[in-house]
Amino acid sequence: MHGVSKLNATESITLVSFTKVPADFSYMSVFFEEVAKRGVNIDMISQTAPQHGVLNIAFTAPDEDLPKLMELIGGFRKRHPEIQVMVSSGNVKISLYGDEMRHTPGVAARAISTVSSVVDNIYLITTSEVDISFLIADEALTNVQNAIEQAFETTMEA
Repeated sequence: MHGVSKLNATESITLVSFTKVPADFSYMSVFFEEVAKRGVNIDMISQTAPQHGVLNIAFTAPDEDLPKLMELIGGFRKRHPEIQVMVSSGNVKISLYGDEMRHTPGVAARAISTVSSVVDNIYLITTSEVDISFLIADEALTNVQNAIEQAFETTMEA
């Protein structure tokens, strides 16, 4: 197990990345409120540390909500042309869970090493005390799943 007791995958995930966002975050809080009003459930959220008054932020949502997101992003870009946006759909989120992670050093290192050994790009990583999630290209799912199952002696949940 090595700190991981469950493994699962969620397919058809869209990644939205904003770069050069003013660090006061009011821009993004308004955007996230609009996303919520449209019933879009965002998942993985990752923010860089502010540098020179700007930061980068990325999040994921189900591909089925891509039309709603594109409408919101279009309006956002008109109001804030200085902020760059990238959208990528058709990804998969692989999540490793384990209550043991809290007290097991090296789980993240092993997971990152394992995933990066079989894919060229990891688009997003988020963690908590008990889980590590990776966003990767959907075509890499089988290879990543096999590598993680071997490294952590666990199997993907059905």
